[in-house]
Amino acid sequence: MKKMDNKGFYKNLKKIFYENLNIKIICFILAIVTYFFIGVLQRNEKTFSCNLKLIGLKDYLIISNEMPSTVKVIVKDKKKTIDKITEEDFNIRLDLSNFDTTDNYSVKLKWDIPKSMKSFFSAVEIVPDKVNITIEKVVEKNVPVILNYFGNLEHNYKIAKTIVNPQEVRIQGPEKIVNKITYIETEKININKEKMSFRREVNLHLPYNNVKLINKEKIEVYFEISELKDVSTLIFKQDAINFLSLKSQFKISQEKSSIYVKVKGSKTELEKLSPSNIFLFSDCSEINTEGIFNLKIEANIPQNIEIVSISPEKIKITVEEKKN
Repeated sequence: MKKMDNKGFYKNLKKIFYENLNIKIICFILAIVTYFFIGVLQRNEKTFSCNLKLIGLKDYLIISNEMPSTVKVIVKDKKKTIDKITEEDFNIRLDLSNFDTTDNYSVKLKWDIPKSMKSFFSAVEIVPDKVNITIEKVVEKNVPVILNYFGNLEHNYKIAKTIVNPQEVRIQGPEKIVNKITYIETEKININKEKMSFRREVNLHLPYNNVKLINKEKIEVYFEISELKDVSTLIFKQDAINFLSLKSQFKISQEKSSIYVKVKGSKTELEKLSPSNIFLFSDCSEINTEGIFNLKIEANIPQNIEIVSISPEKIKITVEEKKN
């Protein structure tokens, strides 16, 4: 009797399964389609900007071309899933562990799928997913430092001298690029309206991102600034000369001629200068006898004034003993 009941049960179960089978299959398919349709409707899209990491490059090699620092990661998933994701979760990386020779390569990027993105509706797209690189040898060399400055000094001032310390720095980078570099410039130095000498520590400007400085990142520069100088000529009469250290028994007579003293100094100092500020003299200490002598004309002048020339350079005098 129990056996008959089991047979009846399976018979009824079979009847239930196969009864309206077509309708059941259609409903099942509709349920699956509805599930996927709702899933697609609920799927959002978000773009992340992720840092590109470089790993595994041998220490004697370097990438010489410009590489993207970031890549786009386009994510499609449910909003609540996307909201949990950060840029770091993708760990975008360029793995060069297997590269040990110089050449041009196209390398596929590697990345991780965030743990929360494991559903059928999750999708990740990396743009770009490959990077073209040129690998070269790392080389070093010394190059001179060139000053890079701009602006105009205060009126009537000039740069008298510049000093760069050190005059050379050592750089490191890809062989082809380093070989092209003949000098390194300082950062731009503003000298506008300066009128005083100054010393300053400045950065150096590297022309390529993949070239770096060895040991020295800043240098010291010195600008010596001085006032522009004009030239002026003062005219003296011959009796303006003072004859110093002449022995008391002698007297002097001299030829009559004008004396021209050419001086150099700033406009401000020259405007204040007059013949009364200049003391002309000749040294007579070596005269011990009567006669005709050619004595050098010398001058004492104010500070900040330079003598360019005295014309004539010597004066002709006649020395005689005084008569009682």
